[in-house]
Amino acid sequence: KGLKEKHPTLDIPDMHYSVGDHCRFCKAKMSCKMIAEDVKSKALAVFEAAEESKPLPAVNTVPVETLIHIFKSKKIIESYLSDVEHHLLTLKMNGGEVPGYKVVHGRSVRKWLDDTDTVAKALKARGVKKPMKQSLITIGEVEEALGEGKIADLTTKTEPKKQLAPVEDKRKEVITSDKALELLTVLSPETSTPA
Repeated sequence: KGLKEKHPTLDIPDMHYSVGDHCRFCKAKMSCKMIAEDVKSKALAVFEAAEESKPLPAVNTVPVETLIHIFKSKKIIESYLSDVEHHLLTLKMNGGEVPGYKVVHGRSVRKWLDDTDTVAKALKARGVKKPMKQSLITIGEVEEALGEGKIADLTTKTEPKKQLAPVEDKRKEVITSDKALELLTVLSPETSTPA
C-alpha cells in the first residue's frame, strides 16, 4: 500500500510535521519536502553567502550559535546527502542522465578465495614457511568464557575519541583544560592563575 493509504492524516493541509533524527528511518524521506526544506534552511545558515565561484566561509569565522545550529542537524544532513548520492548512483546505473558525473569503481579489498586451512596448505606448497599467524582471542570472547572482571589486570583501554553531545546526554562531561583550571581555582582560591 502507498504511504497516504497507510497514513491518511498526511492529506491534512495544516498538519504539523517535525523533522528530526527519527526521519532517518522513514521510508518517505527521499520524497519528503519537509526534510528537504529543513536541510536547505540549516545548510543555508552557513552557505548563503557562498556561491559556486566563491569559497565557503572558514569555520572559525562563523558565529558559534550558527555552528551549533548546523551541528545539531548533522545526522539529518548527512542522511539526506547519503540519500541524494544513492539516488543519483541508482539513476545513473539504470541508464538515466546525471550531467557531469560517471559511475566508477571505488576501493576494492582483496580476500582469500578458500577457507584458511586450504589456503595455508596451498601457500606452504608454494614456499611460504609460516602462512598462519597466532593471535589471541578477543577480550569479549574471554569474558564470555570466564565472566567479567577477571582479566582487568591484562587489559587496558585506548583513549576514547572526544565528541560533542547535548548537555542532556547521560555520559559524564570530559574536563577540558579550561574546566580543569576553573576547578583548580575553586579548590585552591589562593593559587594565582598561570599567565
